[in-house]
Amino acid sequence: MWFPGASIPLVHWNELYALSWRGGTNAPLQELPELWAEADNARKMGAEAFYFDPVWDIFEGSSIWDEARLGPLTDFVSRMKSEYGLSTSLHLMMNTKSVEDDPRIFRRDKQGEIIPWNSRHYTGGYACCATKAWQDIKTERLLTLARAGVEFFMFDFCEYAIDGTKAGVHNLSECEPCWDPTHGHALPMQLEEHSDGLINVMRLVKREFPNLIIEAHDRIAAGAQDYLPLYYEHNVDGPTFDEHWGFEFMWNPYMDLLSGKALSLYEYNLAYDIPLYLHINLRFDNDNALAFWWYASTCRHLGIGGLKPGDAIWDSHVAAMKTYLRLKPHFTAGRFVGLDLNVHGHVLDDGKSAVIVAFNRSSTDKAFSYSFALSELGISGAVRSTSDGVAVAGGKVTLSGDMRGLSALVFELSLG
Repeated sequence: MWFPGASIPLVHWNELYALSWRGGTNAPLQELPELWAEADNARKMGAEAFYFDPVWDIFEGSSIWDEARLGPLTDFVSRMKSEYGLSTSLHLMMNTKSVEDDPRIFRRDKQGEIIPWNSRHYTGGYACCATKAWQDIKTERLLTLARAGVEFFMFDFCEYAIDGTKAGVHNLSECEPCWDPTHGHALPMQLEEHSDGLINVMRLVKREFPNLIIEAHDRIAAGAQDYLPLYYEHNVDGPTFDEHWGFEFMWNPYMDLLSGKALSLYEYNLAYDIPLYLHINLRFDNDNALAFWWYASTCRHLGIGGLKPGDAIWDSHVAAMKTYLRLKPHFTAGRFVGLDLNVHGHVLDDGKSAVIVAFNRSSTDKAFSYSFALSELGISGAVRSTSDGVAVAGGKVTLSGDMRGLSALVFELSLG
């Protein structure tokens, strides 16, 4: 199983694409009426979980639910489930956009002053993830959220730099190392100590909530995944994190695909078994749901958002979601088979079935035809198609169909 226990990752609906990131000290915050309206859009699209990006806590990075604005978290989780059929997932920040927290948790410079985080816009400070005080406080706050029913955590805004690594910390020139001698780490704190502290919090959360899914951004370079091997500390000394971030193709996923940037996700799946998580802004997709299917095929954990009923491409994406949800185990738990850059296989060995997704990334309509040996899917035996456009003979599979420009076709196979 790709994910912990019996967990299958839920399709997220990210409110950020519609409600924006209006956090910190520079703008109003989301209120419950607009959040419930987004939850209703999520329900109508067929999403399975509501993903609350930043600004749900009392200040960003505190990991303390803002009860004064949003009511008790248990009530929020309960209503989200009972009224909209959605689980609750949360984005987390490790650094804080306020210094009104336990003074032991902050990074300190050589003069003992808190190192400010992005101080041009906020009054927050960088957290020292190596100190036991930060690990204990962050762990207890996350366990409080999980006990209230939250089922997913994204660990983000984790960046740390020391001399020689700052080139990868984007637009964070003030990101200095921690020199606090009371924290119990090397002076300055080393990259390994920072990463170990983050991983320890994940491990402690997993011990109490093994089925809670954790996504881990890069612990060094602001989510850019530039420095750490992607398997580094994955499930070392017990479960740690379950998935990685899908390389920031969230803002304009359609253009990232057409430009060729997002083709890297195909290469990732050839190299790694650790799942990717990515939520995408569907507002920039086309009516053929090309971007939707590309990211559904290359990211085992999918998130969406940005549309509302009445939008020009709403109906086409509702239809795509229905197909995706029916075939979802293939995409989340299936074995990825890269037949071609534009032809992806997803094989359920136990279920004795497979889904093939083919892509036309050109703007020209074409008659699609592609053949491959059945053995390339790693299955054998009598095979039948459960969708049009599939022919199987002599151990060879041929897929065919009319493909509009900038579109995808989904084919289904089963054994016996």
